[in-house]
Amino acid sequence: MPLETWGWVWLVVGIVCVAISLRHDCRLADMALYGDLGLHMLWGLSLMKAGIWLSGSWYLLFAGVIAYTVWRGSRAELRIREVRRDRI
Repeated sequence: MPLETWGWVWLVVGIVCVAISLRHDCRLADMALYGDLGLHMLWGLSLMKAGIWLSGSWYLLFAGVIAYTVWRGSRAELRIREVRRDRI
């Protein structure tokens, strides 16, 4: 794809991510986030393939950090209760 087309794709996904951030509990928010992460991963991999390792690794690192924080945030809903053990 030409570079201008990729620019429009990034712009549309970015606008959708910002607009949907007001309603972060819907399915469209998940799809926008995954689309943004996918774009970051593809861009990072394409930069690394072109030999631009430092910039490519930063894009991949950013996608990894966002994926980790989303995964880690969902673990906060788990509740661990203490099991009380009485001594005899």
